[in-house]
Amino acid sequence: MNMETGKNILIGIDGSSGSREALNYIGLVFADNPDAHIDLLHILPPVPPLFTERGSDIRELQNIQRRAAKFEKECRERATSIMEDAKDILAQYHIGEENLGFLVRPRMTELAREFLLMEEGNMYDAIVLGRRGMSRIEQLFLGSLTNSVLQLAKKITICVVDGKIKSKKLLLPIDGSPNSRRALNNAAWLLTVSEFTEVAILYVLTPFFPKEIKEKSPESEKIEASLRNPLAKDAEELLANAKKTLEKEGVPADSIKTHLETKSTGIAGTILKFAKNQNYNSIMIGRRGISRTKQFLFGGVSNKIIQQVQDMAVWVVS
Repeated sequence: MNMETGKNILIGIDGSSGSREALNYIGLVFADNPDAHIDLLHILPPVPPLFTERGSDIRELQNIQRRAAKFEKECRERATSIMEDAKDILAQYHIGEENLGFLVRPRMTELAREFLLMEEGNMYDAIVLGRRGMSRIEQLFLGSLTNSVLQLAKKITICVVDGKIKSKKLLLPIDGSPNSRRALNNAAWLLTVSEFTEVAILYVLTPFFPKEIKEKSPESEKIEASLRNPLAKDAEELLANAKKTLEKEGVPADSIKTHLETKSTGIAGTILKFAKNQNYNSIMIGRRGISRTKQFLFGGVSNKIIQQVQDMAVWVVS
């Protein structure tokens, strides 16, 4: 995200419950912010193949063309209704029409690629999608559009919203990798332009040896202890430096918490458990990156988190 000028959000909407939840979440996050610009994107469904047939004679061709025109008109009218509904939802959070853009486009390629065309020119700081929800024509659910966008995104942050979210607390897991640092910078941007009231920076220190090895080899405990102490010290330093970074960007010091988790059997599960227990309904995580012990890799930690979250939003930073 562009720390100086970036306040541009793109939300995919289709009239489903999932897209409404995404709208409510962004409304909650950017309420009363006159500088935030939100574009609402609705992709029109393609004309069914039945309506593109040539027909066996002039009369049949005319009938096909009339049905195609009726279909397109209905889709346009529905898009207008969806946009009005989205505008009304955001108005509840005092986000006025002057801060909104309304984009209705015909579908020309794969649905996910229609959204990722917005990566070009660095126009947006994030694309926001509902995780679940189904309209009559198109679907916004994990395993389809959202999953495809996450897999194909290369340089834009994707926010996946699941369920109804009320908490204004952000959880930021870090591991020292390049994408973890990008997530930290994105969090600084978000915290300074949004309604988030608290951020927790989390480092998860995982066991070096699985439980089975520890049970069979008593020496593994001593080996792990000798390795764990310097890593824990490094992790504490990493957490302290991350907090300083947020403070330098204008995040109030008293709104920043740090936590080193040393009792963990897995990163994704530990992150989700911490988020649930401490009422952090938003998580920002790097999509890729290798620390000395683990990877924050889509298909790994971030994928597991997105698959398992309930009533949370996950910001995945590329």
